[in-house]
Amino acid sequence: MDDQSANKNTVHSIDRALTILLAFQDGKELGISEVSRMMGISKSTAHGMLKTLERRGFVKQDEVTRKYWIGPSIFNLGMVYFSKIELRLVAEPFLVRLTEKWNSSGHLAIYAGGLAVFIFRSDPPKPFAVLQRAGLSVSAHVCAVGKVLLAHRDEREIQNYFSHELAAFTDNTITSGKDLLDELEEIRRNGYGIENEESIPGMGCVAAPIRDNTGTVVAAISLSGAKEHILGKDFSAIVTDVCKAAADVSRIFGHI
Repeated sequence: MDDQSANKNTVHSIDRALTILLAFQDGKELGISEVSRMMGISKSTAHGMLKTLERRGFVKQDEVTRKYWIGPSIFNLGMVYFSKIELRLVAEPFLVRLTEKWNSSGHLAIYAGGLAVFIFRSDPPKPFAVLQRAGLSVSAHVCAVGKVLLAHRDEREIQNYFSHELAAFTDNTITSGKDLLDELEEIRRNGYGIENEESIPGMGCVAAPIRDNTGTVVAAISLSGAKEHILGKDFSAIVTDVCKAAADVSRIFGHI
């Protein structure tokens, strides 16, 4: 996107608010007058913007100096960001070992808005396919990690997912709500999920959930490759290894 298009699409009030927040990177508290001068806006506008940010927890006013500093919402967002980085760093060696042992692609994914978002991929020298993975996303119902993640969402989120059409990616994609609900129940019962050519023809996959110290499923890992390899004679051993890797990562995050 060029600068002209970017400027056209900018919402100025949001841009101003973000500029105020970024100003705290210098490590100094800011008063209304300072924000007014810095932004080239009136004191009343600066006051209104700071109060709006304060109501949402993004800034906090010091009772003595009456100046503003970053609030708890900034910290909470930062913790979410760093938790994903930590998750990848912890899971990566387990996925690399799975890849090396089974000569298949390992993936780490999280759930966001009905999508499985892939945040790490470990490939063997000759992967089965160029998969839609690290940094990208796919509808939860078409892949093993997505179904594992969806199976452990709350009832409201699951019902919301079913309010949209279950689009077919291949002839094997589950497009029936009843069939998908049955599979989600089976995933919860078995502790793992599989994909049988549902997102890519010829591909098989096994996935298992990663839990935090509260038992909440926060991510899933998987091993993908040619269907006859993943879902063939070594299927039971692959399931055991994927589930053990997920359990080991969960243990590091405090899940017993």
